[in-house]
Amino acid sequence: MQLPSLFTVVVIGGLVSSAIPGFAEGILQSVKAMERDLGMTITQPGALYRGSRPTQPSSDIYVGGPVAISPDGNAVAWWLRRFPYPSTSERSPFVTIERVNEGRQPVFVEGKVAVGELGISAGAAVIVAFALPLNLVSTSKWELLAIDRRSGAVHDLTQMVTAFEVGNNVEDVSVSGPGNLAALGTREQIQVLQIPGGETAYASPGRFPRLSPDGKRLAFVNKDKLWVHSFVDGTTKQLMKGKRVKGVGGWSPDGRFLLAGAWTTLLALTKRQIIVDTVTGEHASIGKLGEGDYGSHFAWVSVKLLTR
Repeated sequence: MQLPSLFTVVVIGGLVSSAIPGFAEGILQSVKAMERDLGMTITQPGALYRGSRPTQPSSDIYVGGPVAISPDGNAVAWWLRRFPYPSTSERSPFVTIERVNEGRQPVFVEGKVAVGELGISAGAAVIVAFALPLNLVSTSKWELLAIDRRSGAVHDLTQMVTAFEVGNNVEDVSVSGPGNLAALGTREQIQVLQIPGGETAYASPGRFPRLSPDGKRLAFVNKDKLWVHSFVDGTTKQLMKGKRVKGVGGWSPDGRFLLAGAWTTLLALTKRQIIVDTVTGEHASIGKLGEGDYGSHFAWVSVKLLTR
């Protein structure tokens, strides 16, 4: 089956404005330098084409999950399948990955189909995704699997999720760059699991958990505040004090900057898409967000993945 290239990408441009304060201009100049050096740009994963649809007209219905972007920005992953699921004689990938240097590759998990959210480590070496048994899709409970492509091992983490029920209430999955941690989030609660053992590394009220590329920090929102937890010293610090932060997007591949959505001024009429410098705590606005958009879907990705 031939897989078409990614297309219809939403990229935020025009980052620098002469009307913004000096610290904000400094952030944007640093971000542009990082993007230039690493070959990255900001995009919305939902705008990436996800699939492997037939090249000929078809009446078949396809269902698919969201696109996951790796912490290094050099890989993406998604799932797509026919509905109802075809017989086992027509095998579909559990997920499909695409990497800058290796191109597209299907990943199969025997007897399972992917559902819901997923996350990937650097280079998609580790994939964390929800699954259902192939022949019992409509009657089974969701499972949480961590697929280590380096060893071929599939780790079942389902029973290790204790902060909430495993299911479609989980709206976010984030995986650290090394693939040793997976952060799950509902609208009210987050839990971080170690891979492969599944031990809880951190749990807290909150939303939109995002693991840093090096796996040493976790960003999340709780009660309109932006928090960053350190797995190194166990501290949890607030950034953007005095601002109403509604959502967290991706970390920059170098681990310094963080995308977020916030009300940045007391009398602001709209939320802003912002970049937060996690070293200084300062921020710069790069665009407006619509009603119901918390800025949680934006992330950095390699330009090479957008131009194929």
